[in-house]
Amino acid sequence: MRDNQPPPGRPAPGQPLLAQPARVAQGQPGQAPPQQQVPARPVPGQPSPPAAALDLGAALPGSTQFRNELVGLLRRPEELEENIRMNFRQIAQPAGRQGRKALRPQDMDPVVKCLSEKLHVPRDVFGEIHQMFWRFEVTGEGVLYEDEAIRLITCMLHQYRDALMPPPPGHVKLGDGIKHASVQELYAVVKELGRGGQGIAYLAKSKLSGQEVVLKTYTKKGQQASVEEITQEFELLMRLKHPKIARVFDIFQDWENIHIVQEPYFGGDLTTAVAKSLDAGVKVDERWLAHVMHQVCLGVQFLHNNGVVHSDLKEANVMVADATNWQQPQVIVIDFGLANKFCSKSRGGGTPGYMPPEVWDHGLWTPRGDMFSIGVMLFTMRTGQAPFTPPDLKGGLEEVAKRTRFDQPKMALGSPDIQQLVHSMLKKPLLERPTLAQAIEDPWFAMEMHVDHSCTEELVRLVGRSERTDMYRALLADITARQNLAQLRELNDLFLSLDANNDGLISAEELREALGKAWSSADVEKLIKALGVNTGGEVSYDEFIGELLAAKYPEESMLLQRIFTASDTDHTGYLNAKEVAELARGPAMERFLGGRSPEALMQLMDADRDGRVSFDEFRRAVHNETLKGRLHPGVKYRVGKAAQYWSRSHGAWIDCTVTAVDELHGAVQVSCKPDFWIQGEDLQSLLRPLADAAAAGGRHASQPQRGPGYRKGQEVLLWSTSFNAWLPCRVTAVDESTGSVQVDQKPHYWFHGKELSTRLRPMDAQGPGRGAVKAAVARQVLSGAFLLHQQST
Repeated sequence: MRDNQPPPGRPAPGQPLLAQPARVAQGQPGQAPPQQQVPARPVPGQPSPPAAALDLGAALPGSTQFRNELVGLLRRPEELEENIRMNFRQIAQPAGRQGRKALRPQDMDPVVKCLSEKLHVPRDVFGEIHQMFWRFEVTGEGVLYEDEAIRLITCMLHQYRDALMPPPPGHVKLGDGIKHASVQELYAVVKELGRGGQGIAYLAKSKLSGQEVVLKTYTKKGQQASVEEITQEFELLMRLKHPKIARVFDIFQDWENIHIVQEPYFGGDLTTAVAKSLDAGVKVDERWLAHVMHQVCLGVQFLHNNGVVHSDLKEANVMVADATNWQQPQVIVIDFGLANKFCSKSRGGGTPGYMPPEVWDHGLWTPRGDMFSIGVMLFTMRTGQAPFTPPDLKGGLEEVAKRTRFDQPKMALGSPDIQQLVHSMLKKPLLERPTLAQAIEDPWFAMEMHVDHSCTEELVRLVGRSERTDMYRALLADITARQNLAQLRELNDLFLSLDANNDGLISAEELREALGKAWSSADVEKLIKALGVNTGGEVSYDEFIGELLAAKYPEESMLLQRIFTASDTDHTGYLNAKEVAELARGPAMERFLGGRSPEALMQLMDADRDGRVSFDEFRRAVHNETLKGRLHPGVKYRVGKAAQYWSRSHGAWIDCTVTAVDELHGAVQVSCKPDFWIQGEDLQSLLRPLADAAAAGGRHASQPQRGPGYRKGQEVLLWSTSFNAWLPCRVTAVDESTGSVQVDQKPHYWFHGKELSTRLRPMDAQGPGRGAVKAAVARQVLSGAFLLHQQST
């Protein structure tokens, strides 16, 4: 291999990961998915042939460096996105409206071929690419523009990573594994709610909190779903946090069953909602229906934004939160047992009469398939008749399939707006149907009543609150995640009104936009700081509701005492190691711990090392206080905060940004020292907030009061223990992580700690002058002693 060529399988410096593939014949934007690209499936639910086992370990040696670089990029999403953008701009050709660059379905084969060859893996590692293409296509033009293409290619690379490093069987990705526990110890079963193909649902009550829950029990015996299939819905729901998506609390197993604990809903489902509303004296009109279906659309749009197609939307899979407010019922989308991830191959299935034509023909579920199902729901609820299912089921599935493929039903009832909307949702070509974002903006939904929540009492209370630590926020989020929130109508509506892009997260910009007209800018900024989004972060649904619920407590200690008591399951007044480990299992606490073990959390909380955590120790740990009550110096830094770092090499303060904060150990990372934690005394001497820097005189102000701060090339004096004299030398290396120094008179030896002040000093430091030093050295050289003892100095 020539020296100027990169190793096999690795791109040259500055080059994209993918070389530009050969172009194929130009196609037409807006064309329907070619039938030969999707395996035909004559009836829904027909099982797909088993995929061939992937032997990634047999990859050729030349792929190793490229693979390592790719896996590394996946850990750096911003850099990965930039790399994919560079690839897209090289690969894509004008194919969309006004000549915009885009990828077409036929362009994906060269992309997959290129990745397959570079990584030396089978093509199907990256997923069912032609099905994935249509899930990410959101414009209706049959092409992927830059943002959609980036999402698709990123998804392909995640598929490769997951195939390379799959979790062990039965492993829950958001935890260590499925814990073992006894139903009898944790819950009192109240009654059976129903039975399905996968298990039994019970209404139960927590013996710890008294809270009612739904307990779904799946047997491990027989020919039922595998452990992986049973936990899929749990993993999805743990990741997807939104007011209109079913909430899950926990998963555990015993010797015979796997149990999933979920939020209960007491109003039944949409199959009976109209009748119950009429019985309650409510006028069920299109305004009422718009209120209900708008919530369904928000929930499903959130799923699509997170790469999930529901695949089985129908009235029975939309629950009413409670039976107390039929005027404005709060509804929740449930049942993700059939959900298809964008990256995975469609499993077909669904409910006949709600499935779109492409599922009958190709087994293809896309976001626009969910749109078709919502159209069926709207048609049925408005007219009382199903559009594709005969009332007497005459003709069976074949008749339903025929009607779905060829009939274009017309609504006998309804306003022109709803008729036009439903007609667009039920169109046969999937690209002609609207997206969820387009449907939500339809004039028909404009009749849905909107309420101004900008002056909600709990939100106002937050303005006066001080900013909480990251651990405090994590605890609040995890406590909130185990509470029933569906009936908190005002708080849920408030979250939805602030979450402008419906991604399940609220940013500082969204708060400014939503509250800017009703609030003063100063109060908006106080709220932003109180929620912890003042440094570019975002607050999740659980975190937001947790903060609002916490605002009801007049004293912080009351809230912390409640959290502590709930965690003290054996009622001893202390937290033992097992109880602290249970705290660490919460999703938000896991993110806070960042891969550290529960033992590390126990070590942080157990200040007196007696093997148990008192409430005072718990409170101090949550507030990041030392035993003397002082805040740890690392707590004043937040990710995104501007700061200055003292560079020993340059002998100057360098502007930087805080990139990570480890509150467990009071450590900080900054942009100019990536992958290095600054902690202990260094936080005081080597790092300062930019505001402090301005007060001190900027980047060229005096260096930290911590040793001389040597820099490379500096002339210094070395105390020679052999000659009992100061020798002139020059600094050749500085290790900024430890402050250690090397000099030319002592190569390969690092001076550190006390040696930096006892054996090294700057040339101009108080002591023998340069002339005296030179004279002493001259005498040593003349006597030959210097040459004889240089290596022992």
